[in-house]
Amino acid sequence: MEKYIITGGPGVGKTTLLNSLSRNGFVTVKEAARNIIEQEMRKGDGILPWNYLDKFQELVIEKQLQQERDLPKHHGKKIFLDRGVVDNIAFAEIGNVSLRTDLYDLIGQAGYTRI
Repeated sequence: MEKYIITGGPGVGKTTLLNSLSRNGFVTVKEAARNIIEQEMRKGDGILPWNYLDKFQELVIEKQLQQERDLPKHHGKKIFLDRGVVDNIAFAEIGNVSLRTDLYDLIGQAGYTRI
């Protein structure tokens, strides 16, 4: 399995590109952070990046890892991810929050083909 991360700033076309790849038969994985934001907003007092960035980042990492654990069923295929575990480094640095101590190990174990 080849895993490619599509990353970049907000509004640069990552999701548009991934939607096009999906329509053309490629396996794609949606952005974990977007799913978490939608889920947490329904709660009313949820964990959101503008309120609790450190806790939000933990939720995103766990969701991303879970999504990637579900990928082995696509053995031998190219998979394109809307962001990956590695993106959490930038968000933590920009938001001045601590990183998980095992984050770099998780990135190394993720088996990304290219970012």
